[in-house]
Amino acid sequence: MSSLVPKALASLLLLGVGCTTQVGTPEGGLDDKEDSGDLTGVDAAPPADAFAPFDGPCGEGDAFFETSDGICFEYFFESSSWAGARLKCQFLSGDLARVDDSATNGILASLVPSAFPEAWLLGSDTASEGVWTWDAEPMTYTNWRAGEPNNGNGVENCLALISNQGGAWDDNNCNDLKSYICQR
Repeated sequence: MSSLVPKALASLLLLGVGCTTQVGTPEGGLDDKEDSGDLTGVDAAPPADAFAPFDGPCGEGDAFFETSDGICFEYFFESSSWAGARLKCQFLSGDLARVDDSATNGILASLVPSAFPEAWLLGSDTASEGVWTWDAEPMTYTNWRAGEPNNGNGVENCLALISNQGGAWDDNNCNDLKSYICQR
């Protein structure tokens, strides 16, 4: 599913496009009213909790690991662009995973099946080509595979972990579809 679908769907719902509205009657029942498109006098904003992030227990992904200090890493097998994956992680009250040491990198690599070895992590150099960060925070640990990052074709700005290469990292086109690992 495209990462734009939820936004587009939410926009259509907020605008009331193609909707039938149920309104209360004086007798306490509900009447279906066709949408006239006229929003005069109507509060079109959704309730504050309509799009509240999910904050469930660790283990929502296809594979997961929870550290002793409560950090949850969850692998999701579904394919997504880097930005789409990040939005999905943020919806789960987290973000794409960051790696600060080799032990964490090994744990994350173990979550990703070797048959489908690539998964998005938080790292990118979109702010400044060649300067890789975790959402503007400098990387203190790296695990690039030989010859990487190489910004292939001038469009590789997002970091993917490759589980069947010892958890090595590769820069990829951010629009490529990959599985992903969330951290919360």
